[in-house]
Parts: sequence; structure tokens; C-alpha cells
Amino acid sequence: MEKLKILFIYPNYAYVGIGPCVGIACLAGAMKNKGFEFDLFDTSFILKVPELEDYSSAFKVHASPDGVVPKELDEVIDDFKKDYDLSSYDIVLVSTLTRTHELGRALINVVKEANPSAFVIVGGIHPTVAPERTIIEEGIDAICIGEGEEGLVELLERKVSGKPFTDVKGFWFKINGEIHRNELAPNKEMDDLLLPDYSIFRSDHFYTAFVGKIYKTLTVEISRGCLYKCAYCVNKYLQDLYDGVSDHHRKHTVEGAVNKLKRLVEIYKPEMLRFVDESFSFMSKPYFKELAQRYSDEIGLPFVLQTNANTLKEESVKNFKKMNCVAISIGVEHGDEKFRFEVLDKRLKDHHIYEALELLKKYKIRTTAYFLLGFPFETRENVFSSVRMNKLLIEKYNVAPSSISCFFPYPGTPLLEVCEKNGFLAKNIDTTAGVNLPALDMPQLSYQEILGLKRTFFAYSIMPEKYYPIIKQCEEKSEFADKILELIMEANKN
Repeated sequence: MEKLKILFIYPNYAYVGIGPCVGIACLAGAMKNKGFEFDLFDTSFILKVPELEDYSSAFKVHASPDGVVPKELDEVIDDFKKDYDLSSYDIVLVSTLTRTHELGRALINVVKEANPSAFVIVGGIHPTVAPERTIIEEGIDAICIGEGEEGLVELLERKVSGKPFTDVKGFWFKINGEIHRNELAPNKEMDDLLLPDYSIFRSDHFYTAFVGKIYKTLTVEISRGCLYKCAYCVNKYLQDLYDGVSDHHRKHTVEGAVNKLKRLVEIYKPEMLRFVDESFSFMSKPYFKELAQRYSDEIGLPFVLQTNANTLKEESVKNFKKMNCVAISIGVEHGDEKFRFEVLDKRLKDHHIYEALELLKKYKIRTTAYFLLGFPFETRENVFSSVRMNKLLIEKYNVAPSSISCFFPYPGTPLLEVCEKNGFLAKNIDTTAGVNLPALDMPQLSYQEILGLKRTFFAYSIMPEKYYPIIKQCEEKSEFADKILELIMEANKN
């Protein structure tokens, strides 16, 4: 085979995610470096997500692309068949989250119907945390577990040359019904990775709303992996997966980080950067000081990021301010410290949250705090612990009101096992809704109660308690409830 014809499918819903996907851009950079070109079918913006508006979000973070009207899945599939010669592809790559995996499978079925011989490889976090479940699914010939830049290129090179490929590290293969499970490939050092290629994405991905304006924003990373082991997150699974293989968490050298960012800014000319690092602030003081100075001197673009309150000390916040950080998001998750420790295994004390927010307020860095509800064992009173904390953060620390999401028991997380053991999982969970809809239905807190509290969390957080009886009526959806919540949102836009 002289040349492979490759199709990359990025299953995504309209306005889900912020900015171009870094993982796919990294794969694109690695593939193009070795001469592998591909067509991209990206459903972002064009595929309608089920109507979920419930007044739980104070603002939208992504700009709506001009002239783009999201379509139903059957219409998107019709366009897919019409615009792509599906029978011509040798390799089909698909990157999925748990939320988008069923969509990915639907598109795989379309490809396989037109081209049964197409070799389908699925990567992303879903096959990484649920490999046994994924590899046996119809239409899937191989899965990538963990990071795949180097392994994917090796696999493609072997396919081109006709060499055996079923022993490539980091991949599992299903050949004639037999599954070949290979060992995990070690992670590469960040400085050894190639520059991501964002040119594959349509321009809509780059424009996001921030404080009432639209900015061309580039999503970037200078580190990978998280050091925490929260029970609702997959990072404990990933840490265990790479234990004895390679470091899960690693970062660029300062020189590598600055050179990478300068090159990306030169190529794509963004107005703002969005760091997607999970543990951005885990740096030594000398490293952070040097990075702050060089970023300030050589790049200087405003940027936003997310981090843990535990890592925000005065020196680090001063460094962020020097670097032109304009917004930081903190994952609080829950307002009850005991619940946060015992159920979520999130080792974050209340005083760490308040101290971090006081510093961010002092240095005038815009802050948002994220909460989840609908956890196993949670009660209505537990939820109102989060309401009270959110109200305090807004009123005392100038935290920008943000959205509330529902806990989702993702594969690979300790809390999934807890939910299964206790019979907490709701019937017919909608994985496509992800954190937008409840996943649990418990004796002490039902599915409908969680949904109602999500609808009204923002209203409870910003309105005086004397209005709580009225807001409680709004937990059940009705024309009256929608009107009241709409008025509250309009009156409190910021």
C-alpha cells in the first residue's frame, strides 16, 4: 500500500467544549510531520444537542458561530454521506469522550455500511478508561489507550509498509474476532512532543466570549496529567494505569514552554490563550518565577486557566498577575467540607478556598467557582451547603456566577462503583447529556429533585432567602417557573 487515505472523525455537539481540541491537534501535528494527510469530519456546531436549557447557567462561554444552524443527527448523517466518499478510506480515526461515544459509534456504523473494509481506530478518554467494553463493540477494529501521538504514527507507518502491526504498544486490536492486548506505551516528555496543528479546525472553534466580548482564543497546554485522586474523576485511574510505566504528570521545561507558546502565537495570532492544564500551578518556585518573567517579556497575551485552590499562594497569584492572567476557574465541587473529603475524596479545606479567593480578589483576577450536585449519598441539605457557599463567594469574594453541573459516574471513577453497589444509578441514563442532566435517582434525593435543584441553583445563590419559597416552586418546570427564573437571570446579568 503506497498511501493511506485517512478520515478523522471528531464527534461533538453544538457548543460543547471551549476551543479547538488540543488532543486532536497534537495527533494532527504528529501525523503531518510524517507525511500523513487526512480529512476531518467535525460535528462541532453542526449537530444539535437535546434541549437542556434550565436557567442553571449564568452565561455562555462560547460564541455562537454566525450562520451556523445545528441540525438533527439524521440530517448530519445525510450530509456526511453526501460530502465524503466513505468507500474510499483505508483508515478511520475516531476520538471519543464517554458523552460523545454513542455519537461516534453511530458515525462508525455509517462508515462501515459504506465501507466494511475500513480499519476503524477509536481513541480518547473513553476507550482509555473502558477498554474491554470498547474493543468488543461492533465496527471497532482497534483502540488506543492513553496518549497516542507516537504509537499512531508507528501504526500508520506499518500499515503503509505492509508490516505486522498488532504489537504496537498502547493499542489493542480485534482481528478476525481475536483481541490482541498490548502493553501501555510510556508517555513522552513534553519537550519531545511535536507542535500541535490547529489548522485542521474551522475558524468557529477559536472564537469565545469573555466578559461581553468575543476573542480569538487558542487552547494550549504546557503540562499533562493531574496529581489529585478525587473519587469523581478519572485521574486516579490514569495514575494507576501509568504506575511503573512512566510519569502521568509532567510539564515542559520553561524554555520548551515559552518556545512552544511563541510559535503557536506566531502561527495562529490569537488574542487570548486558554490553558487546559489540569495542574497548572504545580510548579517549583524557581520554575514559576522564570516562566512568569519570560511569558510577560516574550508573549504577554491575556489568558485564562483552571487550577486548584490549594496551589494559590500569594507568590503564585502575583506571578499570574504579572503574566497577564485575566481569569481563573476553581473547582470547588461541593460546599460541605466533610462531604467533600469523605465522599468526593477531594482534599480541599474551606479555608484554602477562601484564602485563594481573597488573593485573587486582591490582585483583581476574575474568578469563577464550579460546583456539582447529585452525588451519591447527597441530601437536599448538602446541596444547600453548596448554595450557601456559592452565595458567599459571589457576595464577599466577587466570584462571577457560573454554571452548576450534575455529577456523572464516568467509567474509571471510584464513585461509579459506589453508585452501582448502592443502586443509585437512574434508569436509562442519557450519556449524551453528560453533566447537564442527573445520573442518579436515590431514596433521599430523587432524579427529579436533583433536576429541580439544578434549575434553581443559580437563583438560590443570588437571591435573598426571603424569596426561597418562590424559587422552590420553580424547581418544578412550568410556564410560571420559567418566567420567574428568566426574570431573575435578566436582573442579575453581569
